[in-house]
Parts: sequence; structure tokens; C-alpha cells
Amino acid sequence: MATWLSVIGVLLVAAMTSSSAYAATIIPGITDPSLPQFKHSVKLTANNGSWTAKTNNGNKAFTFNDGTNIWGGDGFKFNFSANFDKQTGVFDGGNISIQGTIPDLGITDKMTVLMSADLSSFGYLPNSSLLGFNTVNIVCDPGLGVRCTKAESVVFELGMDIGATFDPLAKLHTTAIATTSVPVPAAVWLFGSGLGLLGVIAKRKKNHINNNT
Repeated sequence: MATWLSVIGVLLVAAMTSSSAYAATIIPGITDPSLPQFKHSVKLTANNGSWTAKTNNGNKAFTFNDGTNIWGGDGFKFNFSANFDKQTGVFDGGNISIQGTIPDLGITDKMTVLMSADLSSFGYLPNSSLLGFNTVNIVCDPGLGVRCTKAESVVFELGMDIGATFDPLAKLHTTAIATTSVPVPAAVWLFGSGLGLLGVIAKRKKNHINNNT
């Protein structure tokens, strides 16, 4: 009984920490943002094949959701740049970084780079206001308590509908909510272990029954 309770506990923890921000709205080719994640309001500008996004209207507050708690951040600096070929509009790389403090996690130096990553691919959802980028080479501050070994994404929820077709070279100036996911914490890696343990228990139980019949 104790073993089963332990397995159920692991599965519940994994379920709570692996939910997605846009579980019902997947952008083709882009990983759905998973917890934990940063969320903040930014000013997104696209012009002449180069995109930039910065903190919106001097707003220095942001949130960090670790799957269990939502921590308030402050004094942050959001840097995002993406490049597209000016002739073809094909995505050509970029990067993202977030600096700031999360006092409740003991991160108090405003120069702390909470996370940084390279952009690896671009996608958008037709007939919606969502667009996003996959990220690789993620580096996170140890104070966040997450593993930076998995590709994740940054999704922009624009303040307007981008329509059925979207031209990455078109001029765009809008306020957007940026949801930047970081790799899953250790608890979620236990999800696979929990499933494996369930299989082992089931197999042993079956063998026990067969040996006694």
C-alpha cells in the first residue's frame, strides 16, 4: 500500500508541474510553453526582417510560475531579437534573455541573468494572435531550481489578431504578453520513473499470481 501511495504522489506532483499555458492551442512546430515559466508584458516591434521585444512602457514587474507558486519579480530587463531573411522571410536565428530579481527565491541582484537562450525555429497559429519560437542552449540561474537541459519556447500573445496569413517582414508594433518557458524541474523527471515503477509492480503481481496457480 505504501508503495502505491508513493507512486500516486509522484504522478500527482508531475501532473501539477507539467501543465501547459496553451494546452489547447498548439503553434505548429513550436513546443507548447510548459511550467515553470516567466510571463510579462512587452513591446514587440517587427520591421525590415528584424524583430525586437523589450519591457513595455517601463513596466519592471514580471511573474515566475514554478508550477506550485507564482513568484513576483521586479527590476527586470527583457531582451529579445529575431532575424528573418529580408528577401524570403525565412527565420534566421536570434536570442533571448531575462534579467531581474525574485526576492522570495533569494535572487536580489538586478543584474542576475535569470535565463538566456538561442532561438531555433519560428511558427505562428493562423487565425489567432499567437506566435512563438523554440529555444535551445538554455542557461538558467541556479536560484530558479530548474534543469536547463531541454529545448523550450517563448510565445507571444499579441494585442491583435494576426489573421490567416502572417508576413514576418511586415511592420508590426504591438503590446504582447510574452510567456517564456524554462526546462522542467526535477519533479517532472520523476513522472517517467513513476510510470516505470507502475509497470514493474504490475509485472511482479502478474508473475506472483501465475506462480501460485
